[in-house]
Amino acid sequence: MHNIKVLIDKYSHILVFTFFLIFWFSIFMGSGSVFSGYHSAEDFKFVEIYNDLVSTQNDIIAVSKKWVGWMNGIKRFNPVYYIYAVMEVFVFGTNFNMMLAYTSLLAVFTSLFLFLFSRKIGFSLLESVLFSLLSLAGVHAVIWWTAVTNEAFSMFLLSLTLIFMAYSAHSKKNRFVHEILFVVFAILVSLSKESFLLIIPALVFWKIWLYQERHTASWVDAIKNNIVSAIILFLSISIEIFIILKWIGTNPYGPTGGAGISRFEPLSYLILFKDVTLSISTIGLGLVLLAGILLTILADKDTHNFLSKIINFSKELSCPIVLFFLITIPQIIIYSKVGFPYNLASLGRYIVPLILGYSILLIYVIRFLRENNTRYFIRVSDKNKRPLFLLCSIGIFVGLFFVLFGGVFLYSQDMRLLFFSSLGKAVPYELLHVLKYGIFALSTGVFIIIAALILRKRRGDKVAVVNIMFFLAMAAIFYKTMLTFAGAYEYALEGKKRYWLQQSVKTNTKPNDIILIVGDQVLYPEPVMAAKEYLRHAAKRERIYINHMSLNDSHSGDEKFRMEEDVNYIIILGGLKAEQKFLNASQEWFNSRDFVRDANSIFITYYKTHEREI
Repeated sequence: MHNIKVLIDKYSHILVFTFFLIFWFSIFMGSGSVFSGYHSAEDFKFVEIYNDLVSTQNDIIAVSKKWVGWMNGIKRFNPVYYIYAVMEVFVFGTNFNMMLAYTSLLAVFTSLFLFLFSRKIGFSLLESVLFSLLSLAGVHAVIWWTAVTNEAFSMFLLSLTLIFMAYSAHSKKNRFVHEILFVVFAILVSLSKESFLLIIPALVFWKIWLYQERHTASWVDAIKNNIVSAIILFLSISIEIFIILKWIGTNPYGPTGGAGISRFEPLSYLILFKDVTLSISTIGLGLVLLAGILLTILADKDTHNFLSKIINFSKELSCPIVLFFLITIPQIIIYSKVGFPYNLASLGRYIVPLILGYSILLIYVIRFLRENNTRYFIRVSDKNKRPLFLLCSIGIFVGLFFVLFGGVFLYSQDMRLLFFSSLGKAVPYELLHVLKYGIFALSTGVFIIIAALILRKRRGDKVAVVNIMFFLAMAAIFYKTMLTFAGAYEYALEGKKRYWLQQSVKTNTKPNDIILIVGDQVLYPEPVMAAKEYLRHAAKRERIYINHMSLNDSHSGDEKFRMEEDVNYIIILGGLKAEQKFLNASQEWFNSRDFVRDANSIFITYYKTHEREI
C-alpha cells in the first residue's frame, strides 16, 4: 500500500492528465458531440470569418480588426476572443469536427491547469481533482462540446492565469517572470468576455491573500509586495470599463434583454442569488455548501454557543468567503434582469464565472475540515447505534429502488411515457427535460446508498464532517457528470436533426424557392436564427423568411403573417402547439393538403408535393 501511494505521488501529474483525458473524451466521444458538426447561429460566424479570410487572401490582421466586437458595432466587448476565433478558423477552416476535437482538448488542459494550481497552493491530490471537476462539469460544460463559445477560451486563459498567480505568490525563483505572466494573462482574460472582466478584482484579492498566507506576512506587507500588479490590473479594467461605458453601453443585450445593468435593484440580486444557490441542476453546489457549513457550525466542539460558532466559522474562513462574494456578486448583478438561462444546448455557458466562486468556497471548506478533522465530528452514542444501523439498512434498500427506477427510466421509453401520463403532463420537448427525472432518481439512489455505507463504517462513535463533505462533493460530481453527458448527447442529437433538415430542404426545394420558418423569437430566439443561418450556409438557400409565432400569452406575435408570393417549404419550431397555432392562424392562405408533412423532435416541416430538382 505504501509503495502504491509513493508511485501515485511520483506520477500524479501524468495519472491526473490521463484521468481528465479519459473523463472528457469518454463523454464527448460517447455522446457523439465531437462529430455533430454545425449547430447554432453562432457557428456560422466561423463560416463568415472563413469567407473573410478567403476574400482577403488570409489577411489575419484585417479580418481580426473587422471582427473585434466593439469596433464592429455589435455592442459586445470581447476583442481577444474574436482575434482567437480568426486564428482558429485560419488553422481549421470550416472543419467543425476538428474544432470540436480541439475544444475537447482545451477541456482536458484546463482541468489539468486547475489541478496544478490547486496543488501548488496547498490542496491535496483528491481535493485538487475535485476542484477541477466541480468547476468544469455540469450544465456549463456546454462550453466544451460546442465550437464557438467565448467561455471555453476564457476558462483556458483563466486556468493559466491562476497557475502563474500561484507561482508568483509561492515561488522564490523567477517570481518577476511569473508576475509578468500573471498580469499578461489576467488582462487577456478580461478582454476575452465582459463577465470575465468582472473576475479581475477577485484575482487581485486572491493573489494578495496567497502571498500573505505563504510568507506569513501582514496584510500591509502583502499588499506592498503585490501593489504593482494590482495597479496595472485595476488600471487595465478601468480603461476597459470606460470603453464599455463610452461606446458599448451597459443596457441588457439580446432578444430577451439578457446580461447588462439597467438600474440598481438589490432585491432582484438577492432573489437571483437565492435561486442559483438552491438550484440542483444549474449551479448544483449551493445546497452542498449550505449543508457543509451548517454541519461544520453544529459540530464545532470548541464552543457551545450557536452564535459564537457562526462567528468562529466566519473568522476561520473569512478569506474564502470574501473571495466567494467577489466572484459571485458581479455575476449576479449583470444577470439579475433576466436570470441565468438553463438551456443546456446553448445557454448554460453563462454561469461559468459564477460557478467558480461556489467550487472555490466548497473546496476551501473541505480543506479546512481536513486540517481540523479532530475538532469537527458528529458523535454517535451507544444507544443510537442500533437505530442508526437500522436506518442505514433501510436507506440502502431505498437507494437501490431509486437506482433501479432511474436506470429503467433512462433506458425505457415506455416507462417515460407512463411517468408523464400519470402526472397528467405531455412529454417535454427537449431531451434533457425528459431524462433529468431519471438522472435525478439515479443520483439520489447513489447518494443514499453511499451515505448509508459511510455512516455504517464510521470510526468508533465518531463521524468526521470532512468525510461527509467529501461524499457530498462526490455525489454532486456524479450528478453533474450525468448532466454533462445528457447535454452533450442532446447536442449531438440536435446536430443529426439539423442535418436531416438540410437534406430535406436540398431535396425538396430549388435555390430560389421561398422557405418560411415559424417560431417564437422571444421564447426560442436561438433556434429560430440558427435554422435560418444553417439553411443559408449549409443548404445555400437565400429566400428565407421568419414568422414570429407567439407561444406565450404574455407577449404578442405576428400570427396574421401572410406571404404574397408562393411558399414552398415551411419549418415549424416549438412542437405540436406551435404547429396547431400556425395552422389556425394561416387558414386564409395555407392549405395543408397541398403539402407533405414531415417531422422530428425539433422540426415540423411542410413542403410542396410536386417533384423538385436539387
